[in-house]
Amino acid sequence: MKKIIKSLLVVCMLIALCSCKAEDYATELSTETKETIETLDYSDDTNWVDIQKDGTKEVDVFYIYPTVAMTTENEDGFASISEMETMAYVIRLCQTSAYEESCNVYMPYYRQIAMSVIDGCNKDNATFLKLLDNSKAYYDIAAALDYYFENYNNGKPFVLAGHSQGSAMLITVLTHYMQEHKDYLSRMVAAYVIGMAPSEDIFNEETGLKFAEKEDDVNVVISFTTEGATATGKSILLPENPMVINPLNWKTDDTYASKDLNKGMINVAPTYDSYTFEEGRDDAQINLERKTIICTTRSSDEYTINELSFSTESFHSKEYSMYFGNLRENVKTRIDAYFKEK
Repeated sequence: MKKIIKSLLVVCMLIALCSCKAEDYATELSTETKETIETLDYSDDTNWVDIQKDGTKEVDVFYIYPTVAMTTENEDGFASISEMETMAYVIRLCQTSAYEESCNVYMPYYRQIAMSVIDGCNKDNATFLKLLDNSKAYYDIAAALDYYFENYNNGKPFVLAGHSQGSAMLITVLTHYMQEHKDYLSRMVAAYVIGMAPSEDIFNEETGLKFAEKEDDVNVVISFTTEGATATGKSILLPENPMVINPLNWKTDDTYASKDLNKGMINVAPTYDSYTFEEGRDDAQINLERKTIICTTRSSDEYTINELSFSTESFHSKEYSMYFGNLRENVKTRIDAYFKEK
């Protein structure tokens, strides 16, 4: 407990230092190749945040955590596990748990890009995604996927899921790794790419990728990013031609979904070791111009403040907690639909 609280205080102090280092880190990013990068060893259970290899559920979830390293001592801009493990545990508690009722959890550590580097991208989504290509972060995840499919999957259907940088990594996985392993796509129940919008350009016959259109279609990608009603400006979370679906009514038009459709939210304890499930209080409506989810039921003091990377009114850090109940229910709905089709 004390370790978690101490680490959170350190993170808060480091945030203030990130902006001055961002451009330096961005220019020092590693340009190694697959042949020269030594990935983490995923036969070692300590390189997994959680690994339920003895799980008895019919479906697995492979979860990629968001940015938890605000900065790093490593000159190449990629964080070490020791710099991420405390906050990765918190993410396991408050995000990955949305999937655990329906899935066995596989959640690897990976050497992610620190937030100080991301802030150097000047809110440009394409620049950020390019940083992930041929990076330690991507090749760690690719190695984790290889080990998972070769040793644990055993032909089961699976869900891919993530948030923020984890979802950016999922976009890279879908457009790179899965293109090299297209036989896996038929067993992908869904990919929950939350908090990082994929571009419409990746959905076509050549890639075999489809975006969700309703609450129970399968072999699809689900994605949304959340803002306030008067959000403006660029956001690193939004590419050209972003895709979005409403997490309350599972529609892709601008039909308003009131908080009455919210199946429940979570509040994480101040000690970050537990959460309470509470009545949902957030509405949702798609802004067709920005292709984001607009929430009108939260106040401005709950915005995620990061002028270097996000728009003026971002609820980025709260997206999972705001719509937790609907996500948890939807995972089950899509899994049921998957098995009905087989």
